[in-house]
Formats: sequence, C-alpha cells, structure tokens
Amino acid sequence: PKSRLAKEYCQLGGEIMRSNPSDRDGALDYLEAIDTFPRVRMKSKAWAPSRAKIDAHVKRIEENHRFDGKVLFRLGSFKAGYGLFEDSVALFSRAIEGGYRNPEIYLRRATLRREELDDKSGSIEDLLEIFNFKDASYRHISRALALLPSERLTTIADSQAIASMTIGDRTSIASKLDRSKNEAEVAVAIVRPLMSLPEMSREDKVDATGVLSVALIAISEFSESERIILDLEPDLSKMEIEFAFNYGMALWAQNSEINRSIFERVLYLDQQQPEKDPTPNRLQCLAVAYWAIRDAARARESAESARTAMIQHAGQQFSCWRYLRISMDEFNRDIDEFIRMIEGDKGFSPRFMVVPHRPSTAGH
Repeated sequence: PKSRLAKEYCQLGGEIMRSNPSDRDGALDYLEAIDTFPRVRMKSKAWAPSRAKIDAHVKRIEENHRFDGKVLFRLGSFKAGYGLFEDSVALFSRAIEGGYRNPEIYLRRATLRREELDDKSGSIEDLLEIFNFKDASYRHISRALALLPSERLTTIADSQAIASMTIGDRTSIASKLDRSKNEAEVAVAIVRPLMSLPEMSREDKVDATGVLSVALIAISEFSESERIILDLEPDLSKMEIEFAFNYGMALWAQNSEINRSIFERVLYLDQQQPEKDPTPNRLQCLAVAYWAIRDAARARESAESARTAMIQHAGQQFSCWRYLRISMDEFNRDIDEFIRMIEGDKGFSPRFMVVPHRPSTAGH
C-alpha cells in the first residue's frame, strides 16, 4: 500500500489480529474494528482477514468472555451485522442478564425483535424499558416512540427519560405524538407542565404553545387551546399564521361558528410570505381559510392542490380535518369530506370536532 492511511490500516489491522482473544480490551478493540472498518478497507490489501479467520477469532472471544456484558453486546452487534439475528438477540439478552443495561442495547434488541423476529410483545417491553433511563438520548426516545403502538404510550409522560430532557427536547418529542388521540393526550401530558416553568425562554414558550395548542384541539380541549394561544399573543393583528389558524379552528369548534376576521389574517399572512413548495397540510389549511371567508372556488382549488401535493410528499401528513398525522388514503378522504362540506352537505364537518355539525354563518 502506498498511502499513509493504508499503511496505518495495515499496521492497526495486524495489531488487532494478533490480539489475545482472552484479553478484554483487545477483544473489544477487535469487535469494534470489524464493526466499524469500512468494507472497502476490509477487502483492501491493507487489512483483509478472511471471514473464516474472523469467525474463529470471534468464537474465541465469546468463549473467553461469556459473562462480560459489554463484550457480549459487541458480539451481538457483530452477529446482527452478518444477519444472524437470533444469535444477536440471544447475546443481547445474555448481556442484559449480566448487568449490561442501557438504552442502546434495549433499542437494538427491540428493533431486531420487531423487524426480524416478529416478536412484537418482546419489542414493546424493550422499548418501554428505555423510558426508565435518565440518560436515554433524544435519538433513543424518538426511535422508541416511532416503534411503539399509540396505545402503549400512556405511561411515558411521567417517565425518568422524559423528565430528564431539556424543555426544548420535551417539546420536540411531544410534537411527534400526533398519530392518534391517545398520542395527543400524551403530548399534552408532556408539554402542559412546562407552561408554568419560570425558566422558560420566549422561544421555548412559542414552541411549546404551538405543540400544545394543536394537541389540545386533537383531544377536544378547545377552550384551553384558545387560552394558551391568547396568553402568548392576545393581539390577532400580531399573531403568526399557525397560531391564528389554530385559534380560529379552536373557536369554530368551541362556538359552532366561524370568525371570519381570524381566517382573513391567515390568508393575509400567507400572501405576505407565500411558500414556494407548500405542504399538503398548509394547502389544506388555506382551503379551510378560503371557505371561511366564503370564497368557495379558491377553497376547492386549494383543496385539490393539497391532494396533488400529497402525492409528491412521501409518508404521512398532518391533517387539519382531524388534527392528526394520517396516511395518503385518509388525507384524500378528508379532502373529499371537505369538498362535500363546501358544496353544502351538512353531514360533513371537521372530524376533530366532538359532535359533527355545520357552523352558522355568524361572523361572516
């Protein structure tokens, strides 16, 4: 090898290969090396141990460190990398039983159980265990939330993991809880206590108010949503677009009537700062705003634009018809129902409202 880097890999590879499998530090260095060295380096002349040599060395490491949790964890990671998922989970389990417990090992075991071994109940147990760690990172928590069923999240708001997060991180985590009313209730439980903290900065309060006001609407707590928005900014002429829209929607649900001036503010702000590539949700919200000011033609146009944009945006999107994040099929149904409503069908109104009803024209 001609390059300095290649020579360094060659030297390091040789040192690792010569390491004694009974030596703990050497074993850990070896397992880290074979896990992190790029495959191109593994195949290069700098260091290219055969798979047979690797397997033999790994086997000796396992024989010499069968009760060492950290080594077992590294062995499990190695096995997973080669597609030996059952062996990997077994090694992770042995590591945990030996006292090697941390959010990372539970997350890895949970992921393998769920995605490779079809052990959903075991995966859920591991994911919930992550919330018992004060040192669980944002990545650990957000990944666990993404994998857990909505109905299993009821206890996490008071968990050590959530309590140990910063105000900003708690708000951010709560913003991801929008797939169901169950999740929205957990989001409220996480963010609501933050609102009275004296150490909250203005930026923190803005973010928390945004997340909490949306979650409150999703669970039909309309008056509280109105109140916290007004606590942040009581002057409609100074409200930012998202707060104005959510304030208008909460009032509509609470009072069964549309306040036209609020949605005029929404449309004014959109015209002042239009988005080049608006999301399906923004276009849907604009459709509602146009309908609120009695511009049915533009309401329909914006609704159809939201439907088209949904095709271009992969994955789930937030819908102001339900105040939840939903699939493309559900979003299209929401658009269909909205169009039925603006055509005069009194059997349709936003799904987030407790009792479906057609608002009166008061305030128009």
